[in-house]
Amino acid sequence: MPSVETVARAAGLLLALLAGGCSQYLDRTEGVTTSAGDSIYFNRTQQVIDPYPRGSVDTRIATSGTVVEGAYTRYKTGQVIPPVRNAPPAPGIVINAPINTAPPAGNSNPE
Repeated sequence: MPSVETVARAAGLLLALLAGGCSQYLDRTEGVTTSAGDSIYFNRTQQVIDPYPRGSVDTRIATSGTVVEGAYTRYKTGQVIPPVRNAPPAPGIVINAPINTAPPAGNSNPE
């Protein structure tokens, strides 16, 4: 006959297994069940008429292979040509200005 200690361990193991099976119901999910998935999102994506722009199906890229090869070679060899600014910046935009970390003048109380 099994000892009292063996029976207690078996009962504890059985209780742990039963409680572990109920953990699914304690999950916080927005769906009906945890295995239902996101059917609303799926249905919305299936009803999109054309999710891509028209030009995305055109695989004929309008560029020269020679130009691309030259750019790739310059990139790999570290001889990248810096961009040239053709137009002045828009009014009110300051490029490469030092960052002012001082507090605003005249306001000693931050509240």
